[in-house]
Amino acid sequence: MDAHAEVPADHLIREKQLRAHIEQEIQALPPKMRRIFEMSRKEQLSHREIAEALSVSENNVSKQVNNALRILRTKLNLIASLYFLFNQW
Repeated sequence: MDAHAEVPADHLIREKQLRAHIEQEIQALPPKMRRIFEMSRKEQLSHREIAEALSVSENNVSKQVNNALRILRTKLNLIASLYFLFNQW
């Protein structure tokens, strides 16, 4: 019974660690790309709103978001693979 009580706490710790890794990778993005990505994902602004706020084209915003996602997917796929590998032990 005690083993089952520890699962949720363990899950929460791992989730917190994964969130920390994600945030670390976001912070490692180039500054302009990071700002655009955060405006898109965290502030939930449209590409048009971001373009107007930063005085850049919507096309530039779209490219920056797509590049950020590509970078993050690449780095986080490795972290996720390691996470699942070690959780199988």
